[in-house]
Amino acid sequence: MFIAAGSFVFPADFGKCTSACHNTEEVITLDRILTDTSTPGLTAAIETNLQALFELFRLWPQAELYETPESIRTVTDIPFPLFNSVLRARLPSERIDQAIDSIMAEYRSTMPR
Repeated sequence: MFIAAGSFVFPADFGKCTSACHNTEEVITLDRILTDTSTPGLTAAIETNLQALFELFRLWPQAELYETPESIRTVTDIPFPLFNSVLRARLPSERIDQAIDSIMAEYRSTMPR
């Protein structure tokens, strides 16, 4: 069975996460309609949509997704920013430089040379 979404067709089980990193089974749905069109509402919707897109990386065996209170990070062996991103960065201002340096060091250590 397939599900059509816009001009895309996905297998019926697309979006089902059974990844060991998450230890749960969840289904990603597109059932919320945006009603808040204020600037903060649109900003929140864009950020939520982008975060949901990157959470699909859990389904990709070549990708790792790390979610902490400070950020969501995707790591792959593909040296391209789209596949190695930091989202929802909530870094403490008193140690922001240290946090950025730590994240960058992690990416540098995983990138192929």
